[in-house]
Amino acid sequence: MVGGEGGVGLPVILRNYMIPYDVTVQFTTVAHRIKATALQQEFDKGQALHEFVLRYLNLMIGQITQSVICTRYHSLDQALRRWLATVQDRVRSDILDLTHEKIAEALGVPRTAITKAAGEMQRKGLIRYSRGKIFIVDRTRLEADSCECYRIVRDQLRQFLNTSYRGSDQVSSDIRHSRVLDRQRK
Repeated sequence: MVGGEGGVGLPVILRNYMIPYDVTVQFTTVAHRIKATALQQEFDKGQALHEFVLRYLNLMIGQITQSVICTRYHSLDQALRRWLATVQDRVRSDILDLTHEKIAEALGVPRTAITKAAGEMQRKGLIRYSRGKIFIVDRTRLEADSCECYRIVRDQLRQFLNTSYRGSDQVSSDIRHSRVLDRQRK
C-alpha cells in the first residue's frame, strides 16, 4: 500500500511474505494498493521502479537511524516537538487528531511523560490540546525548539522528493493506468 508519504509491504519485493508487524493508518488519507506479484514483476525489470524503491528504502533507513539517535541523545521535550512538527508536515493541518496515549506509543514513553511535556508546551504557547486533538499554535517556535533531527529528516525527505529518477514519468503513467492498482480510502 502506498500513500502520500510512503509505503508499507515493501518486503514482498524481497520475497519476504512473513511480515512480523501490523500497520495502522493514524490519519484519514488516500492510499493505493497493488498486487504483490505485479510490484515484484515491475521491480525485477530493474528500471525506474527498482531505482525508486531502493532510494525509498535508503530514505527509510536514514529516518529510522535518526529516530534512534534522537531517542538516545535528545530530551523528550525535543523529541515531542520534532514528532509533532513531522506529523503536521504529513497531515498538512494545524489540528492533529491525537491522544497522549497514541503519541506515547509512537515515542515509546509512558503516557504521563507525554502529558507532562505537552502541558509545558501548552504553557509556552506552542500548542493547545483538548480531548484527542492537538492544535499547533506556534509552528515557528515548535520547529525552532525541536532538536536538529527534525531538520535532518525533513531535508532528507525533501531531497528524496525533489531528486528526479530515470523513467519516473513512465512509471507513474504505467501505475496510473494499471488494472492492478486499487484506490482505497483509509
